[in-house]
Amino acid sequence: MIRGLTIKTIAIALLVAAPALAQQKPTGPFDAGRGKAFVDQLARDNPNTFACAHTANAACAWNFIKLLACKLNPEPSLGPWGLNGKRGNVNDLSYDALNFKGEGPGSDSHNPANNPVTVIDVIAGAGGPTPSAAWTAFTDPVASSGAFVAPRCKGDVPDVTPEPPKPPPAPVVPPYPGDEVFDQIADVLFADYATAGQGPNPGMGRWFGRTVYDWLAGNEKTLPDSIKKHRAEWCAILGSCKP
Repeated sequence: MIRGLTIKTIAIALLVAAPALAQQKPTGPFDAGRGKAFVDQLARDNPNTFACAHTANAACAWNFIKLLACKLNPEPSLGPWGLNGKRGNVNDLSYDALNFKGEGPGSDSHNPANNPVTVIDVIAGAGGPTPSAAWTAFTDPVASSGAFVAPRCKGDVPDVTPEPPKPPPAPVVPPYPGDEVFDQIADVLFADYATAGQGPNPGMGRWFGRTVYDWLAGNEKTLPDSIKKHRAEWCAILGSCKP
């Protein structure tokens, strides 16, 4: 017992206070414990938005980082927390990193305008199957150089559920052209083989396939045109055909 409070009472008070403590905003990029707890709680509150971060779904890939920047600032669009333009390019925003206006000499990199900034990675394993909250301030001068981009906060970013990818359209299969098409080819083909002294054999199948394909594909305007084209080929192989 401590001044009239039991250990059980203290434990209950800490449990009640835990969510509020987790939601306390970090004061700077090196406030790692509070920062990670803030990201983790926001991810729990917005699971679909967090899951879409750093994915190929352009409709929601940046939503979590925008939401985080808006939530961190004292006023949504005004404050030291912003989006990060990679290596100074404001048109190439990070999916999983924030940009913090500098804390002071020795703790920051500098953006292309020579203003002190710190880049903080807030998602470990972003884009993978098991992303998790993080709070890692980059100290490498190249990796941590970035442009501060103020977030545009018009209310909270919605918890978007990514749509599943649409299956590719089924291939269009032309209808069966009818038995009479193959009969027309067979009349000419079998007669030419007989003239050449050859009986039916597996090699004849290709001429049916090639003749029908060229006709259906539009390479030849009519079936007789396609028969004429390929008859010249099989007659060259047979060595003789009737005129």
